[in-house]
Amino acid sequence: TAVAIPYVAVNFIPQSDRSIVFLDYWLPNGAKIEQTSADMRKVEEWLVAQPEVESISSYVGTSAPRFSVTVEPEPLDPAYGQILINTKDYESISHLVTRGDDWLKEAFPDAEPRFRALKLATKDKFAVEVRFSGPDETVLHQLAAEAKTIFASNPDAKYIRDDWRQESKVLKPILNQDKMRQAGINRADVAFALKRASDGMPLGQMNLNDELIPIQLRGTSQNMASLETLPVRSLLGFNSVPLGQVVDGFELVTEESMIWRRDRVKTITVQAGVSRDSTPANVRNAIKDQVEAI
Repeated sequence: TAVAIPYVAVNFIPQSDRSIVFLDYWLPNGAKIEQTSADMRKVEEWLVAQPEVESISSYVGTSAPRFSVTVEPEPLDPAYGQILINTKDYESISHLVTRGDDWLKEAFPDAEPRFRALKLATKDKFAVEVRFSGPDETVLHQLAAEAKTIFASNPDAKYIRDDWRQESKVLKPILNQDKMRQAGINRADVAFALKRASDGMPLGQMNLNDELIPIQLRGTSQNMASLETLPVRSLLGFNSVPLGQVVDGFELVTEESMIWRRDRVKTITVQAGVSRDSTPANVRNAIKDQVEAI
């Protein structure tokens, strides 16, 4: 026994042996929920055609209900979807994951899909993580990029990402304060007009059987085709002016889609899973010195 101990894998809390596996699916930040839903339907069609799959449950914009204490739901996100997969037996999971990784990478090159098994006693979503905290967002992104390069150099690390993900493109109007005052328009009026023309303004809810259906006021696609003619109505009056009358133009910029904090300090977390032939401890020990030297 003493001779064999060094060859025993260090895995304090192993995966559950239940025949359940999750598929998390992220599109780039800012993606519409309609695109996420369309992609998920394609993934569902592929999954139900696989011999290892017994049944699936799909969720768009959210994750499965917390049916176990070790399952932590994801935050609401229109660019996110999750499929709960029941396989015929536990041994089938590895074959499905291997084939699924290859298919998803080819079918959805811009997405971040990943399979993960149910844990026995922890709710951590990724096997290996490293955190960087500080006030400068640019520096945090640089540190995260270096860490992801180190993770990628390890053949047992997979699904490498960070929790801030990609920056989003934002079209910002350049407001002319003098023209806005003359027209009786303020910043909130412009914001509401753009909201109506893009995502839509929530007006209320309608009860339909056991469901609450949201009611939204949304402009037609023509409203977004020419923003300069988009009508801006004052919330304090009855006047309406074209958006082009109160702005000096538009600029396309990028900004953070999400910023996570720990103890009120900006913190970016680099995350990775591990292959089924390895353990989190093996990957951690292999990259620890390189990460700490950043």
